[in-house]
Amino acid sequence: MPRGSNFHKPYPPEFRREAVELVRRSGRPLREIAVDLGISTETLRMWVRQADVDGGRREGLTSEERQELRELRRKVKTLEQEREILKKAAVPSTRQRNIVSVLELEVCVGEEAEGVLGAGASGAVGALEARRVGQRDRPGARAGARNY
Repeated sequence: MPRGSNFHKPYPPEFRREAVELVRRSGRPLREIAVDLGISTETLRMWVRQADVDGGRREGLTSEERQELRELRRKVKTLEQEREILKKAAVPSTRQRNIVSVLELEVCVGEEAEGVLGAGASGAVGALEARRVGQRDRPGARAGARNY
């Protein structure tokens, strides 16, 4: 099954329900019904299996549970990426959080979300470093002072 936010289910839910009901009521072979509907046998078999799970006739994850699991996995992935960004923003010598760096990182990510988040955690840290270099080199900055 293709993954990603641009994936769109090609068959409407009504069509799926009607196909499953046809399999249950007709008594005809699954393969024959699938050919008549213009879908693959395995697709129809999976629809029937999922309908059985949703109806409580078979063990497994219901459609709602699958959707919740997908959302939770997506959230975990986002949180892991945020954690990596924050780990890279930590002061290495004391392992304490550098509050200024974290705040700058939030501003950086907020302003440049498209480019930075697309590049991943290393891209966000790289953008932050580039921003720091730009601040050090600006006119009026004190020599040797930490301006970030």
